[in-house]
Amino acid sequence: MRLSIIGIGNSKGVIIPAKVLRELGAKDYLELEVRRDVLLLHPENSRSTWEITFKKMAIQGDNKMLIDDVFEDESFEEWK
Repeated sequence: MRLSIIGIGNSKGVIIPAKVLRELGAKDYLELEVRRDVLLLHPENSRSTWEITFKKMAIQGDNKMLIDDVFEDESFEEWK
């Protein structure tokens, strides 16, 4: 999605389409994060969008385990 940067007083801004805000579940505020050369906007209570985020991650193949969920030296004997 391409957005125009507009002047707002001494600052700059973009207009976020209402449909996008609805999809995010954003009401009054958004959180802004800067990661390297990327701006991330998410609702204050981002848990409401976890389902959407996880679906996007699965589509992008970004939902792989970073570490094994069972370690080689792990024993389950004590749980029997």
